Amino acid sequence: MALVSRLFLHRHSKNSSKQDIYTVDGDNGEPYQLPRRSSSWKQLFTPKQRDGNSRWAPTLSGIVKAGDEGLWSSALFTNPHGHPGEVSFEAICEMFANELRSRSMTERSAYSGEIGKFLNSAKRGATGPRRVQSMSYKKTNSGRKEVAPPTRKSLDMSTVERGLGRSLSIKRPAPVLVPMGNGLVEQDSTSAAQRAWMKKGRPAEYYDGRMSVRLTSAEFAALSVILGSSITSTSSNTEANAVFVDRGAFGISIWSTFTDDGRPKISLKQHKRNISQLPSSGSGHSSLFAKHLACGSLPFSQDAKSISSILVTDETFDAVQLGAPLTMRKRSQQTPQAKFLATLPSSRDLIFYAIEASTKSSPSTPLIDAIALLPFSGGLTPLASAPLIETIQFVASGGLHPGRLLQRVEGLIDKVQRHSPNLNIFGPLHEPQNAGLLFRERERLGKVATGAVTEELADKVARVQRYVALLERLMVLVPDMKPQEVLAAVQEATKKELQRSYIDAVAAHASTPGSASPSSLPTIVDTHCPKSDARSNRRHASNSSRPSARRSPRSSLDSASNGTITSNPGRRSMTFPEHNLGKQVETLLKSDLSFSVDTIAAVARLVIVAWTLSVETVAWEEGEEGFRVPRLEEVPGEMILV
Repeated sequence: MALVSRLFLHRHSKNSSKQDIYTVDGDNGEPYQLPRRSSSWKQLFTPKQRDGNSRWAPTLSGIVKAGDEGLWSSALFTNPHGHPGEVSFEAICEMFANELRSRSMTERSAYSGEIGKFLNSAKRGATGPRRVQSMSYKKTNSGRKEVAPPTRKSLDMSTVERGLGRSLSIKRPAPVLVPMGNGLVEQDSTSAAQRAWMKKGRPAEYYDGRMSVRLTSAEFAALSVILGSSITSTSSNTEANAVFVDRGAFGISIWSTFTDDGRPKISLKQHKRNISQLPSSGSGHSSLFAKHLACGSLPFSQDAKSISSILVTDETFDAVQLGAPLTMRKRSQQTPQAKFLATLPSSRDLIFYAIEASTKSSPSTPLIDAIALLPFSGGLTPLASAPLIETIQFVASGGLHPGRLLQRVEGLIDKVQRHSPNLNIFGPLHEPQNAGLLFRERERLGKVATGAVTEELADKVARVQRYVALLERLMVLVPDMKPQEVLAAVQEATKKELQRSYIDAVAAHASTPGSASPSSLPTIVDTHCPKSDARSNRRHASNSSRPSARRSPRSSLDSASNGTITSNPGRRSMTFPEHNLGKQVETLLKSDLSFSVDTIAAVARLVIVAWTLSVETVAWEEGEEGFRVPRLEEVPGEMILV
């Protein structure tokens, strides 16, 4: 410290002919004369006045491709601000930079120079870790408390030199949740695709003093799918001029206006969310799965150059229901969904496969394994196509009616919350002061199961995130196993659980009388799509155009059981069958924690079914109702995001 303090002493004196010589305290040798500082050293420590346009910033395409590589999840948009307001592009860059800073030092060392400059220039988010100074109080003779100056405890250098610092160790706290994966596991870790997103950047532009970026139609479509929000076009950025504002999966709406020179301008707005819509501690979903599942694509593996995915169509669902041997081949003829997905930013090339029924024995397809991977890789997304939802529900339900599955899984969350109430894993909804709101939420879920009410997409997304947090917490409670060992064991057990469930579903479907005739089957209105019963309407709209018409996705579950359904124009009532998935969760509610690996795998299967009851349907066919992806031919070729 003596050396540092002397270096910064004023070097000039009244007698300019006398030279000042500085020595280090305790040095008995010859004095050392410091050289005169050159102008280059002054320039080094002088703050640089940088031009605003010289700041490098990633494009939205680069951010999306980084998400494909698992560098960020939906938590990037879960809580961009602590209060409602506009979400600027600069705020997105700051949140993206915070995600990159949280990566390991080894991974960050491979970042390009532009990324390093970007991380240094981006502000650290308010939610980032900060050092908190502890304040101590001491009582005076008058009895009043005075704040003592904070003291910083540090190791004495003499202690370190003697080697005593090695005996000091920091005890890491036990993990609260088992971290899930984010996307697909790469088979070749030396792939250059991991670094492809780093090249997607350019000098930042500014509009009205605000940082902005050019936006292509494909980037805008990817943003709409990831946020689960359709565009709101208006002449001014006010809700009063908008007929309907889609707040999407995270309470964020997309606004389209025009600049003074007539260019299309895109802006994001964060709306106030209900307590039930606020996030929990569970892992978010992957942007890779968000894009694929919305287009009916189920990715199952990736290598150095490409992503392999199963394109799930109506024909796929028919083949899965038959229970015959399945075969997989590359799909040459692409559907509109596949063409749309191919235009979105992606870190790797896409290879689509089709699954068909085979008359002879063939190797098993990766369909079951890909479905089992969803809860553990960020695959429970806000949007999915109708054939994909139906296929996954058929495989995971085992031919049983859902019953009050959503309510019972929430009861299982309450059970785990009471086990460790101080951790607050499941978000503000489960805090003690919100007990009344939690009770009303349970009542609302009961009405959702009977078709009496609908719900917003943000409610569904927050609920599914609590389901993921439930799995992560149950795996932590498994004794005598490390977190990653439990994760691997539960993943493998979930695959076997879904294989058994698929066998049961095929048997239940085969025993259904008159399964080929949709008119003879009861129909349940799909209450889990907020705008309409999209899947039921899709079936009725397509009956005349397809040779083999099929029923609504839940009718197979209803007819496989002995439940009764009655309806009239004035009122709909429902009696759930005796054997349903909700009853299976009631058995778990009576069990003691912790659960075994096989029991957690059963919970994972039920969570997959609960997700199919909560996910929003993407409308791809004419006459089908649900979320509509942007039509690229109607979107301007170039916009700006501010």
